[in-house]
Amino acid sequence: MTYYLRLVNGTLTRSRRVRQILLLAGWALLFPNHLPAQSPYPRQFIPVDGKKISYTSFGLQTRRPGDPVLVFEAGFGAGSVQNFDCLYPALSKKYAIVSYDRNGEGQSAEDSTLVTDKDLCRRLHSFLAVIHVPPPYILIGHSLGGPYIRLFTSLYPKEVAGLVFIDPPDYVRTAKQQEELDRINPGSLELTRSHMEKTDLDTLLPPMQLHRNQRLLNTVFRNGYFAEYASLPPLPDIPVAILLTHNHRLQAIADSSRNGHTIAEEDAIRRFRIENYTSLIENNHNSFMMILPGYKHGVHTQDPQLVVEVIERVYRNAIKKPGEAN
Repeated sequence: MTYYLRLVNGTLTRSRRVRQILLLAGWALLFPNHLPAQSPYPRQFIPVDGKKISYTSFGLQTRRPGDPVLVFEAGFGAGSVQNFDCLYPALSKKYAIVSYDRNGEGQSAEDSTLVTDKDLCRRLHSFLAVIHVPPPYILIGHSLGGPYIRLFTSLYPKEVAGLVFIDPPDYVRTAKQQEELDRINPGSLELTRSHMEKTDLDTLLPPMQLHRNQRLLNTVFRNGYFAEYASLPPLPDIPVAILLTHNHRLQAIADSSRNGHTIAEEDAIRRFRIENYTSLIENNHNSFMMILPGYKHGVHTQDPQLVVEVIERVYRNAIKKPGEAN
């Protein structure tokens, strides 16, 4: 595995020991829902298990048997069709692509029967079968879409040829790591959970928003922190790219509210995230992590060229024959 440090508008340099640490800055920043009003790309609609799914696709008719398909998975509160539309102009010229809105996001119909993240992954799998797109897949997940593509891979390991994580949350925090955070800032995690539970009691929210929030609460806190992800098998040996922003996103908060406990907690969270994603791919060949100081959470919208280059590199490694040079 290789680490990279990339500066905004700067050069890409290789470092085998990157000491930067990463910030998870609040649920609103991790799971953004502010997006452009409409994607310029045509949508298609198809029922899957009785519920409408909105999607767009490119190059499926000219795809050769065995070629990987790029499948895009957006974060919380976002539909992939418009979330990733800045990448389509470059990628659609070379690769087969499927980008869809999960049920309850974008223009796809709500489905209250989808309760767990495994439900979401199985629905994606069913959707790909319904539109006749067989594996292999290269999955690209932004934000909470990162955990989703990891879970999909655990359910269908032989169907996934590569993974690209774009600024995902740390979903594999260990009990020991959480104990350290509790010592630094007691009650912080429970406070976050309490705020999310209060949101679920807001009767002014539309049913779709309430169900979306409840599913997020299940994802993060049901039976423990990201419990569905606690005992996943190791990744298959496929190429993986991980893009992690490195920003002190809370610097704008008044110094009086950024006491020593809060600053130390931020530092520990950043350190744990890089440690845990390093462990995720430590046994994967042709895999790498990039640390992105100065980048925003929407790395792909800020620097589409960078993300396109990363996806293309994963694709090349996915189709590379054993022993073939990079």
